[in-house]
Amino acid sequence: YLEGNRGKENKHFYFAKTFPVSSESETFTVTHPAPEDLNNICIRVDLHKPAIYKIKSAEISVKQEEKVDSSVNHILNGGAERGWYATGINGFEFFKMADNNLFSDGRNNFWDKELKVALDDKVKHSGNYSFRLIREPKSYGRFNLNPVPFVVGKSASFSCWVKGEKPNQQVDIGLFLGNGQAYSKNFTVGTEWTRCELFIPEWGKKPEGIYMFGNPATGYASVTNFVSPCVSSLGGTIWVDDAAYSIGGHSKFTPETGLLLSAKIDAAKGYYRPGTPVKTELTLRNTAGKTENAEIRWELKDFFGKTVMAGNAGKVKVEANGTAKRTVSVTPPADLRGAANLLFNVGGKQAGVYFGIAEKPGKLSHRIGVNYMPGSSNIHKSIPLLKDFRIGALRLWSTYRRTPNTGFRDVDEFHKNGFFLMMCYGSEGFAPWPMIPKDFTAWKKALNELATQYRGKVQIYEMLNETNIWGGRMKNPDPSKYYEMTPEVNALLIRELSEAVKAGDPDAKVAGPASCHTDIAWTSTMLAKGEGKGLDIITEHPYRQLPELPDYEPELQTLQKVASKYKPDFPITATEAGERSFSLFPDNNRIPGFERQRVAYDTRMMLIGFGNGLQQYYHFTFTMDFEGCGWGFLLQGNPDNGRQPMPAPIMFACKNAADRLEDAKPAGRVKLGFNYRCYLFDRGDKRIAALWKWNGKATRMVLPAELKNAAVYDVMGTEIKGGEIELNEFPVYLETELSAADLAAAIRKADLSAGTDLFDANAVVVAEKEFKVRIHNLGTKPLAGTVETIGRKLSFAAIAPEEFGEVAFSLPSPVSLKDNTVQATIRTTGGAEKKFSWNLRAILAPKAEKAPVIDGDLSDWNAQAKEIPLALRTKLKPWTTAEDAIRANARIMWDDAHLYLGVTVFKRDNVESPVGVSGLWKGDGIQFAFDPVRNALKEVKDYQDDDFEYASALVSGKPVIFRTKASAATYDSLEKEIGLLRDVPTAIRRYPDRTVYEFAFPRQSVSPFRLEAGSSMRMNVLVNIGTKNGRAGFLQLTPGIGEAPKRPGLFMDLVLMP
Repeated sequence: YLEGNRGKENKHFYFAKTFPVSSESETFTVTHPAPEDLNNICIRVDLHKPAIYKIKSAEISVKQEEKVDSSVNHILNGGAERGWYATGINGFEFFKMADNNLFSDGRNNFWDKELKVALDDKVKHSGNYSFRLIREPKSYGRFNLNPVPFVVGKSASFSCWVKGEKPNQQVDIGLFLGNGQAYSKNFTVGTEWTRCELFIPEWGKKPEGIYMFGNPATGYASVTNFVSPCVSSLGGTIWVDDAAYSIGGHSKFTPETGLLLSAKIDAAKGYYRPGTPVKTELTLRNTAGKTENAEIRWELKDFFGKTVMAGNAGKVKVEANGTAKRTVSVTPPADLRGAANLLFNVGGKQAGVYFGIAEKPGKLSHRIGVNYMPGSSNIHKSIPLLKDFRIGALRLWSTYRRTPNTGFRDVDEFHKNGFFLMMCYGSEGFAPWPMIPKDFTAWKKALNELATQYRGKVQIYEMLNETNIWGGRMKNPDPSKYYEMTPEVNALLIRELSEAVKAGDPDAKVAGPASCHTDIAWTSTMLAKGEGKGLDIITEHPYRQLPELPDYEPELQTLQKVASKYKPDFPITATEAGERSFSLFPDNNRIPGFERQRVAYDTRMMLIGFGNGLQQYYHFTFTMDFEGCGWGFLLQGNPDNGRQPMPAPIMFACKNAADRLEDAKPAGRVKLGFNYRCYLFDRGDKRIAALWKWNGKATRMVLPAELKNAAVYDVMGTEIKGGEIELNEFPVYLETELSAADLAAAIRKADLSAGTDLFDANAVVVAEKEFKVRIHNLGTKPLAGTVETIGRKLSFAAIAPEEFGEVAFSLPSPVSLKDNTVQATIRTTGGAEKKFSWNLRAILAPKAEKAPVIDGDLSDWNAQAKEIPLALRTKLKPWTTAEDAIRANARIMWDDAHLYLGVTVFKRDNVESPVGVSGLWKGDGIQFAFDPVRNALKEVKDYQDDDFEYASALVSGKPVIFRTKASAATYDSLEKEIGLLRDVPTAIRRYPDRTVYEFAFPRQSVSPFRLEAGSSMRMNVLVNIGTKNGRAGFLQLTPGIGEAPKRPGLFMDLVLMP
C-alpha cells in the first residue's frame, strides 16, 4: 500500500497492489499518481499468509510519470476503412419481443425498429468511407467501437468527426462501461463536419459539463479495465468518421497507411460443427500509391491461446488504391472443441476472427441453466441457440424493471420446446419496493390466476429475489400497511404465496429465499420462523471472491445440514451466480484473459455445486441486448454477421459440462491437498472426475497405469492425449469405466507435490502465557514432524491431507495488545522445512467477579477489564472538528453464562438512523462481530458460516440490538435468529459528553465459542458516526467490519482468562 492523508480534512488516501511472493529475491514496485493535496505518505505491507518474509529495503521516491504516448489510437477501425471490423451493434430482430415486435426498456418506453447503420462511400471526412447512423422515430440501438483501456487517475479522450443531415442535430458521444456506469456528452452538429471530443481529465472523477453515471473507476463494470466508445444519433441521420481514443492527452486521428485488413467468417452464428472448414473472407484495401503483393499467414489458436495450427495461404495482389478479397479455408483438428481464434498477418497488418466448435447437441440439460432476460431477448432467436448448447433450464423474471408479468409472455413457447422453467416472482404492483403488503389478498389472487393459466408449464415459482438484502433501503412509508423485510416476513410470504401457487398448480414447486450469497443465517432463521412450511426448494446466489475462497463447499454442506431438520434431502439450487466479461473483445477479437478467468470461475463454482448435491445451477445471464461489461453469455455482432449475437466462451464450457456429466450423481471428493479440487460423478455408464488446481502454479500430472484408457477433456471439450495433463485453474474431466472407488485410488497415486506448499501454519493465543501452533496439511499425504519455537522443539503426529494439527507452547511473558513477535521453524519427517513469524497480541478478557447490571453504567465492572481503544478511523465524508474529537473504547469480560461487552463513545449528540431498525448503521450506534472458530484466512473476503455480526443503537430513544449474521446450527445444534433480539440484555445510556453501550451475550449468542477459560476467537468492534448529513464515518478496533466485503480474518484475537 501507498497510504497517507490528503487535503485540509486529512481524507484517507491509499493505493494497493497485490503481488505473489516466491522464495526468490524480488523487487516489487507500486507506482501511482500523487494527488496535489497529499499531506503525507508511507508504505504499508499486508502479509496474507504466515511465513518468514525478509524485507531487505523499502523506499518511497518521487519520479516523473512514465510518458504515455497519447498519439496511440486504441480504436482499430475509427475511419470505417476496415468495414464493420472491430465494431458492435445489437440487431433489433434478436431482442424485440416475439409477440408484438416491440422492444421495451421496462419503463413503459417502446421502440419498433433498430438504429440503422451503413458504410458510406459518398460522405466521408477522410479516406474512402464513413459510418452512417440513421435514427428514425422509435428506433433503438447504440453503435460501439472496440473496447479500449482506461487507467484510473489518468486522462482519457474519445473524439470523432460528426456531420448531420440537418442543422442542430443532437449526438451523444459516450464511454460506456456497463449498465449505470459511463461517461457521456451531448453535442450539437450541423451539415458541416464537426470534431466532437469527450475528454476526461482524470478517470474516475466527474468533469464539468460531462455526464458521469455510477463509478467508472471502481464500479462493478470496471473490472476488465476496458470501456466501450460509442456514438448515438439522438434523431435523424449523422455520419461518423475518424474516431480516435487515447490515454494521457487529447486524441488525434491519423489515417492508417498501406494495407488495411479486415476479416469475417462465413458462420453468422459464430460456431461450427467438428470437421467443418472455417472460411474467412479477408478484405484488403490498399491506401498506398503502388501495387502490393502480400503474403497471407495465419494461426489457429485454441481457447487458451495456444497455437494448434499455422499456415501460409499464398500471396494476394492488391492494386494501388484498390481492394482485394481472399477467402481462406482452414479445417481445425478433428478433436478441437470450444472457443478459438484465427489470426491473420498480411504484409505486417493483423486481423483476427473469433469462433467456436461445438458438437451436435444432445437432449436439453435441465440441471445447467441461465437467467433469461425476457424483456431483452427474442424467444425465436434464443431457443435454437440455447438448444445448441444444451442449456435447458431457464430462470425467468416475472417483472422486467417496472413492467410486471413480462416473464410469462414466453412461457408457452419455452414449454413447447422442452425447457425447464423457474419463475422468479416479484412484488411489483402490490407494495412499494422493498416493502411487503400486510394484506396478501390481491397478491395471492394475481399469483393464483397466473399459476392456473400456466399450470404444468412453470415447474418452480421462486418467491422474490435476494430478500436478505432488502432491509435498510428505505423507511417504511406506512407500518400499518407494509412489513419491512425480515426472515419472519420472508417465511410468512412464502407460506401465503405457496397457497396461491398450489391452488393453481398442485405440481409446481415453491422456492426461496434466493439469498444474495450463500446466506446460511438468513435462510436458517427463515426456515425456523416458518418451520419450513410452504417451501419445496432452497435457493441461493453463491457470488464470492473465488469459488474456493471463501470455500463454497463447506457453506453448501452447512446449508444442507440446516435444511435437513425440516425435510430430508431438502433440495438446494443456485439460481444466480457468475463473473463479468465484455460484450466485445478488444484486441483483434482475441479471447482476452478476463474472459478466460470468467470461464474458470463460473465452471468451478458450478462443479463444486454439483459435486455437493446441488439440484440445478443457473448462470447469470443470457440477454441478446448485452453491451459493455457485465455477466452476459453473448458477444455482440455487427452488420458483417447480420448483427447476430454470438456465444461467448462460457457457453462452450457449459455445453462441455453437460456433455461430460449428463445427469451424473455426485460420488464423492478426492482430497488432493488444499490447492486442488477433484469431484467424482457417477454417470451410470462411466465415472467422471472433474479436477483442477485453483491456487498456485500449474502442475503436470502423469496419469497412472489404471487410467491409461481414460478419456481426458479440457474445459472446452477438447480431448487431451498423451497420458499427461496440466492442472491449473481450468477444470479437466477424466472419463473412465472404473468404479468411483478405483478412480479415486488411481488419482491419489499421482504425485502432485511439485510446485506446491506441503503445509501452512499459524499461531493461536489460548491463555495469558500459552499459544498453539496450528498446522494445516496442504498436501496429499499424511504429514508429521516437529515445531521449534521459543527454545523448545515438540513433535506433532501425522495429520491427514487437508486437515489440521496443533502443538501447544508456553510463553515466558504474558500476551497483551502490544506487539509480540515469535519465530518458529516447522520440519516434516520427509525433510521439508518452513520458517514462520507470528505476532502474538490479543485481548485478554478477565472473568467477572460478579455479573454486572446491564444498565449502561460500567462502574460495577472488574478493574481488570481494561479499556481497549477503538482508534482506527475511516472518513466517508469530510469531518468537522466535532467528528475529529470523537473517541471510543471497549471493555470485555465474561462469566459462565454471558460474554459482556461495554463500549463508551465520547460524542455529545446522538443521531438516530433515518431508516430505523433495519439500517442502524446509518446513524450513531455500534456494530460488533465474532469469528467464533477463528477459521477465516486473512485474505478471505466476507463472513463464513460460523460468524456473527450485531448492530445496536437508539431507535425512537429506546435501545435495540439487531443480529445481521449468525453462526450455523451445524456447529452446535442451536438456532440463532436474524433480526431484532430479545434474549441479549442491552442498555444504552446517554451522558452529557458520551454514550455507553452495555451488553450481556448469552452462550447461544456467541456459540460455537465456549464460555470457559482458555477459549479463543476473533472479534471486532465498530462505532458508527452519524450526522445530520448522513453517516460520516466510523471508528474500529481493527479493519474488517466497515469494509465491503467484510474481512473477519483481520479481527483481533480474544482469549478468556480464568
